[in-house]
Amino acid sequence: MSSSKTSLCISYNATMARLIPRVLTQLERDSDAPLFGSFDRDFWHYKMRDFSSIILQQGALILEALKDVSFEGNPFSGRPDRITQLETWIDGGLTFWANRQLRGGGFEEYYPFESGFPPAAFSLWTIGILLRNRDFCEPNIKIKKAMQQCCDWLLSHPETDASNQEMASLVGLALASRVPGVKVDANTLEARIGNLFAKQSKEGWFEEYGGPDLGYLSVTIDCLWDYYELTGDKRAMDAMNKATEYIASFISVGGSLPVMTNSRNTDYIVPYGLIRLGETNRTAAAVIHRLYKGIDSPSHFLHATDDRYLCHYIGQSHFRAIPYLDKLTDPEALPCDTGFRKYYSDSNLFIEHAKTSVYVAAAKGGITLIHGKSGPNLADFGWRIKLGTHVAVSHWQNGDYTIASEVNDNGIAITITGEMTSQTWQTVTPLKHVILRALSLILGRRLIPFLKKKSIFGKKTSGVHFTRSVAIGYDRVEIKDTFWNLNSHVPFPAPQYSLRHVASAYRYTGEELCQPVERKLIPSADGGRMESQFHLPR
Repeated sequence: MSSSKTSLCISYNATMARLIPRVLTQLERDSDAPLFGSFDRDFWHYKMRDFSSIILQQGALILEALKDVSFEGNPFSGRPDRITQLETWIDGGLTFWANRQLRGGGFEEYYPFESGFPPAAFSLWTIGILLRNRDFCEPNIKIKKAMQQCCDWLLSHPETDASNQEMASLVGLALASRVPGVKVDANTLEARIGNLFAKQSKEGWFEEYGGPDLGYLSVTIDCLWDYYELTGDKRAMDAMNKATEYIASFISVGGSLPVMTNSRNTDYIVPYGLIRLGETNRTAAAVIHRLYKGIDSPSHFLHATDDRYLCHYIGQSHFRAIPYLDKLTDPEALPCDTGFRKYYSDSNLFIEHAKTSVYVAAAKGGITLIHGKSGPNLADFGWRIKLGTHVAVSHWQNGDYTIASEVNDNGIAITITGEMTSQTWQTVTPLKHVILRALSLILGRRLIPFLKKKSIFGKKTSGVHFTRSVAIGYDRVEIKDTFWNLNSHVPFPAPQYSLRHVASAYRYTGEELCQPVERKLIPSADGGRMESQFHLPR
């Protein structure tokens, strides 16, 4: 084993060892307790809510991983008595999952009576892997009945906006179809799988609420690997290879990720699928080496993971990857090492790697990031305007923007024209919770599209229009902004934060500390618009 691979394995395993107590703390471990097997500590211990977020049952995959891998710091290694304890906890998690199923086959994640797609999809994936590791033995009647109802529910409720969720459901259904006594319509499943593969962009990404998102793309790769390993479907291997090339192009010269270029603002890459692929794919191996060689650093993105996502797909991906880390093939050079310039026309994203890495997300209003050898360096996140309790923002994933690009000998110019989006912050109150619970009890899943529109897709018009021109040259990035219909409102530079609600985003990242850029607004002679022109040194 090479010294770099040895160092990576040591740092990775030591970090995972430190996370084990946090995972076990989330689990109700008392087998006599009525809520034995729940991974939702806020539910069973703090009693802060009256339902269990069933998506957290993915924590059982971490227990499963601890059974089968020996590494320094794993308190279960080589201890048959302790492994028996793990198996008891896993069985408790399976039974708890079945007991919490709603009428109709769905599950709760964020509020009572929800029947959300993610808790059904990710929990079925989890149950399927646990049973696969037991050679698809037939589970007890209660668990088998819950699996069948969950399969029927997922087959009749396709997810069209979030590809990672859809892929999680498909691999869960494929795994469940191998369990004796569980029936999954093969034609319906194949139609859904074929439809998802057909939707992959030629650039390598799958759509996540209007555009590409690296974090969720890596979750999709995790699912694709499990599906490929189960079925041998070459479409899955082709999809993973293309997705990996896309992710690789975004890693900066300093090994950081451009968080706010993502449609859903994620700041992480989960490793399991990439590590499995990296046994033969040198690009995947390079991505893992570059992104995880500093895993023991306090600034590594893993350490911003909260307890919820430690028991969600982030934690299970990391622990499941441990046995395969030393099998990575030799990595190849990444685009950031060799020099790279590309405008992705499907996603309207520009990347250039030279002495620094420059990113322009045109579909998010032209936000512009510069990452250097030490990480995020300079950033411009567009503008905001205060409109009473709302703010108008140019930083918003918006398919209605008009975008034009031109490449010439001196560089590239990108122009974005559109209307600023009016948004506000969602706050909770006791009254809102009472109304939510009442509506959920009456409407069930029919409430979800309304909530998504309000917190994720909402594009309220502000009446303020803007044009942003970004010109990337050898030594600078020049940005010119023009605003119309301001009606006495004055734009001000936006912070890093996006107002689009995404559960796994809004974690602390280094981009928040980027050096601020001086910007001045100059009113036009006719008073009808304002302009700002400035540059970012490279």
